[in-house]
Amino acid sequence: MAKRHIIAIIGGGEIVVGAALNLWPAAPAWISYALMVFGVATIAYAIYDWKRDRRLGWWQRRKLANALTLRNWPAADARVLFRSGCEECETYAKQIAQALRVAGWNGEPYWTPDEFPGVTGLRIVTRDPSAPPPLGQVLAAALTCAKVRFDWWANVDMSPHQADLHVYPKD
Repeated sequence: MAKRHIIAIIGGGEIVVGAALNLWPAAPAWISYALMVFGVATIAYAIYDWKRDRRLGWWQRRKLANALTLRNWPAADARVLFRSGCEECETYAKQIAQALRVAGWNGEPYWTPDEFPGVTGLRIVTRDPSAPPPLGQVLAAALTCAKVRFDWWANVDMSPHQADLHVYPKD
């Protein structure tokens, strides 16, 4: 969840708590208490969700594997790279690689040095993202089918037929 959404949720929770305490002094007590509980629960959930690691749900793994299997694309070698020193990135990369292996692909997670410290999220890296190779198109379609957010990224040193998945810290 993006930080701006968390701020909005926390702000909304604070407004509800403030409304319960100040704006309705003549309201029945149970309404004020209910609004306070709702506001505090909203704030607690936003903080919990913000600190939680990314994970690929079981249904996302199944959709990803099915999408790769049903595309009539022969099993391919898809590298899943994660930033070294990032445990959350490694866990997420292993979950993606597992879904690739279920589809019959050779998906192994590998660590990569921390070359781009400000980069976040999941990226499909190709030589030219404006004209991705078929492998990149298949990966993008499968990730979209599984409702996994990703961005494209260019690496001019790559082969024109190559596409990698790079896992960076969550946004």
